[in-house]
Amino acid sequence: MSSNVPDSGDYVGPGILDITLKSDKPFNSAKVKISTTTGYVIYREKKTPGASEVTFRAPSELSLVAGLTLQITYSHPFMVKTPISIAGEDLLSVYKPGGPEDNQTVWKGYYGKVEVLVVLEDPLHPTTDRILEICPRFRILVIGKSGVGKSSLINKAFGVTDAHESPVLPGEADIDREISIKDNPQFVLHDSLGFEQGENIHFKIVQDFIKRREQEPEIKNKLHAVWLCLQSPALNGRFTETGAENFLKLKAEGKLGDVPIIVVFTKYDRVVDAKRMELVKAGRPSSIEEATKNAKEKLLQDCITPLKRAVRGDIPYVLVSIRPTYTEILSELIKVTYDNVGKYISEAAIVTGISQRINAQVKIRASIEVGKRKHWRGLTSDAAMPGTLGGFLNVIHHDIIRVWNMDDDQNLLCSPEFKALMLNSVDSRAPNADKIFIIPAAICDAVARIVEVLTGPAGPIVVPFVMLGFTWVNEQYRKTHINLRRIIVYIVNLTIVMQNLFWIQSILATRPRPGGNSRVSDRVIVPIKRRFIKLAFNVYITAADRDELLDQIHNHTKKVKFVFQVLLRDGHDETINKIVRLIDSSTISNSDAFTKRNGVEFNGSWEGDEDEEWNLKPSDPD
Repeated sequence: MSSNVPDSGDYVGPGILDITLKSDKPFNSAKVKISTTTGYVIYREKKTPGASEVTFRAPSELSLVAGLTLQITYSHPFMVKTPISIAGEDLLSVYKPGGPEDNQTVWKGYYGKVEVLVVLEDPLHPTTDRILEICPRFRILVIGKSGVGKSSLINKAFGVTDAHESPVLPGEADIDREISIKDNPQFVLHDSLGFEQGENIHFKIVQDFIKRREQEPEIKNKLHAVWLCLQSPALNGRFTETGAENFLKLKAEGKLGDVPIIVVFTKYDRVVDAKRMELVKAGRPSSIEEATKNAKEKLLQDCITPLKRAVRGDIPYVLVSIRPTYTEILSELIKVTYDNVGKYISEAAIVTGISQRINAQVKIRASIEVGKRKHWRGLTSDAAMPGTLGGFLNVIHHDIIRVWNMDDDQNLLCSPEFKALMLNSVDSRAPNADKIFIIPAAICDAVARIVEVLTGPAGPIVVPFVMLGFTWVNEQYRKTHINLRRIIVYIVNLTIVMQNLFWIQSILATRPRPGGNSRVSDRVIVPIKRRFIKLAFNVYITAADRDELLDQIHNHTKKVKFVFQVLLRDGHDETINKIVRLIDSSTISNSDAFTKRNGVEFNGSWEGDEDEEWNLKPSDPD
């Protein structure tokens, strides 16, 4: 059968979006097996009694390449299982690069009275769009007694202002109610009361809810994580959470399925404060470090160890507080959640990273995972890629921006001006930074520079280099060392600029307000502005060690040998590893960032509705 794409086996093919079986007879069951010559195998199976149509969603990282085989097995009532085999070359025969506007092509095949439809999508379709089709929201159940601090915890972790506990009646909560929050549509919350000793009805409601969600066939409807919130006991108080112990025992016994459950000890700051007072009364210096150490030991002895002993195993847990000086350990809760959800459902883990707005390092990890799933793979392959280099970079830009999930109501981060700024940075070395900052800072010291600027007057931000033309973006994409360098530089540049922008927005959104509670920073919504983007860009573009970073990329790409590599294989090539190492070396630690921003007085001049224009005109090179 003739093909509309190169038949040499070196084409980076479209992705398989979904596979549908239709029949005039109901199916009992259906199974799909996808395999390649490299040994990559995927199984999907569904029990479908009475259904005349069955759809399987393919994994988001699956690309169609030569050598792929699609095997389908189905059964009707009173029939033996019937096998169907479809070669990847047959699917490719209907695909036309740059085809329909929705970037999708449908292959159809008829096997007796069964119709098989395979939906193919363009290879340059954004990976985040695909992931969010499979799992549009991170679904979390938060369990805790009234007053334990659930609402404040959600507000801080997901960067929202209106997460309220959801009592239907006094003392009750509807666990099935989906709580969606307009400030951040990437997560959905289920609220549940905590467990009282001797109260079994609510205990069973939670258990049944988790089991029901476990059985949901679609990832988007499954429960992705549970936060079991327990208040840290007072200094001389006893830890009496028998209901929580019994709940965790069920988890240890496998009766709550695979959904990760993280124990969250709230109001940890009160234990630290009590330990500080102990030191003062003992006539010793009131050291926050020593008090924190003593508080951890206290909770480990009185709470965590008894829980582990009760469940006869380990449990993921985090000690948290919503006070501004404890934001670092609150971000640790996101890291623990991301790691545990990743062991359960990989797509849901990425959406966990997208939805949260407190841990920049998790954002970067999720962004890397998105890139590795599809568009970073085969960068050093000699396989043909349809379209222009600019089109490829546009998809990469979309994926990275989507992961950071910022308050960007004007869509500035996807504007032609911002993309032009990033494209110009690809071939530009460090400009004369003395017009912007007297002493250039290192990439990893960006928060110190950002704090320095935000504590001063809000003057106009000038991009400190000549805006050049970039006709190369419209050229047909070819695998060359120059294009590889441009792709890597673009990925690294955009990731670091977004990291800087994250901290600008985070600092302004959570800084103490006049008349507010000094112990709890009230979060406000701070939409992205052009001046914030330009500041984030300037802090990076003038970094003292940016040229060294570019030299590493240049030296790597000179050594690259372009060879044919099938995309579906275990492991990653050295170029992906290099990108990850470069980003890791430029990542600002949460600990360092929170330390530099805590206790800083901001004058508020950077807030308000006013903004400035892009003004990306060619500037004086001197």
